[in-house]
Parts: sequence; C-alpha cells; structure tokens
Amino acid sequence: SWHIDAYNRGGFPSLVLPAKEDYVERYGVHSEYWDRHPDVRESYEPVLRAHILDLARHYHALAQASRQRPDFLKAARWYKEYLDTPPEDNLKADINHRYAEVLFAAGDFREAVRQFERTAYGYVDYESAADAGYMSLVSHQQLLNALPRTNPAEEQQFQRWQQRTVNGSLRFATAFHDHERS
Repeated sequence: SWHIDAYNRGGFPSLVLPAKEDYVERYGVHSEYWDRHPDVRESYEPVLRAHILDLARHYHALAQASRQRPDFLKAARWYKEYLDTPPEDNLKADINHRYAEVLFAAGDFREAVRQFERTAYGYVDYESAADAGYMSLVSHQQLLNALPRTNPAEEQQFQRWQQRTVNGSLRFATAFHDHERS
C-alpha cells in the first residue's frame, strides 16, 4: 500500500487505480494470500476494504456516465468483493443496495432480484429496506418481460418466475405495509 500513497503524493493519479486493483487482487478475500495468512488479515483489512470501496465507487461513477453494461458489471465486481470481505460492518446494507442497483442497470435482473431482496430483508434496521424491496419487484417485472416463452421449458421457467414475483409482492406488502407502494 506504500506505493499507492507514493503515487498519490507524487501526483500520479493515473497509477493509483491500477495499484489499488493490484492490491486487492494480491491480498483480497479471493486471493491465495488471504487463504494462506489468516493471522495477519486483521492488520491490513481496513486498508483493503477502503481500496475496494474506492474502486467500486469509481467504476460506478464511470458506469453512470457511460451507461454501458460492461461498466456496470465492473462496478458490480467491486461491490461484490466488498460484500465478500469480512467482517460485517455498518456499510454492508448500503453497499448491497448499490450492488443490486448496478446489476439492475446492467440488465442482470435475476441477480438484481436476489440482491435487492437480500438488502430489503437481510439487514436489520436498514433505512432504505423498503425501497430495496420495491426495486426487487421492479426487477422481477423486468425479468418477466425479458424471459422468452417460445417453448414449453421456457414457459415453465416463466411460470416459476411469475410465482416468485407474486410471492415477492406478498412479502413486500407484509414487511412494508406502511410503504406508499405497498
């Protein structure tokens, strides 16, 4: 991480982002180092998480500007990395919500449904849980609109997702009965 600080202080901003990506690749939760050195994780985990969050926010901003699916998926990759990195913290619900939003923007409605539901129902006292729950329903509808129905197998899949949509609507109405869209 010292080289990232050196790039920042030296006025080389174009080198900072790749260095942060390299740091996460080397020391992150999906790295060999993470598996081999559990005894030192605690010492570098705050820096690791800060780098991941910087990367996620950077790529999310780029995706919002470009509106291109690959850019949203790149942001999603970094949000997922953050969510996969222990321990739990008070940012996870908000990060999960952002992860769901970029998946939705990328057109990955199946995973967006899962992540909006996780955000809405999996985090106690998350202030935007109802909004995430509603977006899970919007994601369900987008998925239903996109599913092909040209053969019996596709029709069965459509019916399963239609039932999940109904169940999701009932869950939302029960959990967020005071929400304006309930």
